Amino acid sequence: KFEDLPQNTQNYVKRLEELSNCRISAIGTGPQRDHIISVHSLTD
Repeated sequence: KFEDLPQNTQNYVKRLEELSNCRISAIGTGPQRDHIISVHSLTD
């Protein structure tokens, strides 16, 4: 879960959203396809 990431990582993702003016839906955490953390729902 996004909430399980270190606070600095969460802050970094939020800052990227602010700077890019885009919502980040997911981030990859490893080489496998299932190594994905959802940040925001794709349908929101």
